[in-house]
Formats: sequence, C-alpha cells, structure tokens
Amino acid sequence: MRGSRDAQPQSRSVSLGLNRRIPEKQILIEEVAAWEPDRNANRTKADWHFTTANARIKVEMIEAMRRSLSLIQLWSAHVARCRR
Repeated sequence: MRGSRDAQPQSRSVSLGLNRRIPEKQILIEEVAAWEPDRNANRTKADWHFTTANARIKVEMIEAMRRSLSLIQLWSAHVARCRR
C-alpha cells in the first residue's frame, strides 16, 4: 500500500529508540552503554550536518537577535519610566 507506515524503513532515531522520552537517568546510562560496544567496534564517527561557515552564520544571527532583544528591553524600561 502506498504511503503505508509499515512499508517505510525505520529512521535511525527510531531504530536507536530516540523517538521517545527516556524518563530516568539510569535508563539512559544503560541504553547508551548498550550502544557503545557496537559503535566503538565499528569506529563510528559523528556525522555533523553543518559546516563551520554555517555555524558562524547561525551564531551571528543569534547574537543579532540577542542585541535586538536587549534594545527592546531597554526601550520598554524607558517607556515604563516615562509613564510614571
């Protein structure tokens, strides 16, 4: 059947059980410990989905938003003082 969920391959996050909330720290520790031998045996590397250039752009955007928020907060405080 086209569009059937059963026919679709599982995503990596589902196969690792990451599509759910892990309620307790000890359960998380045990599950990570279960993944470690396979990961280490295969010498699995991190697959980063961003470049350094893209990370710098994102940091700049966050900093610009932070500066804008600071200006808005200053303006709001000024307006509040003027109303007194």
